[in-house]
Amino acid sequence: MSPIFYVTLFLALCLCNASIDSGNQFNKAIDNIDEAAFLNGITVHINLPPSSLKVHFKCVFGGTFEVPIGHFYMWDIGFGNIEKCYVVYDHLSASFVARDDRDKDHNSNWLIRLDGFFHSSDSITWEKRASWSG
Repeated sequence: MSPIFYVTLFLALCLCNASIDSGNQFNKAIDNIDEAAFLNGITVHINLPPSSLKVHFKCVFGGTFEVPIGHFYMWDIGFGNIEKCYVVYDHLSASFVARDDRDKDHNSNWLIRLDGFFHSSDSITWEKRASWSG
């Protein structure tokens, strides 16, 4: 084969490699933006007995929404805001502070079960912060 073929092949491989590297850098940058944008986020995981009922939320910043059993819901309230929610499930109701000053600089994760509302900032350690009434 002629040397021009090898030179052309070499240049094509260099361009492909550069394209892959720039794509990887772009994906890393997007991941960092996504994490930063959701730093004040709240996630509620619904872990209640199976049923066709939904859990109804009414929150100051998150508004009114429903979450089916076994699903989760995420929203962002912005920096420095305190989020309070009123929740109804079947004949039970509860009020809880979904995010307060203790939660700055990390996301707030909530696990909602029949025995209460459990909070975590790392999804490993859970603390009960509210109970159902009714």
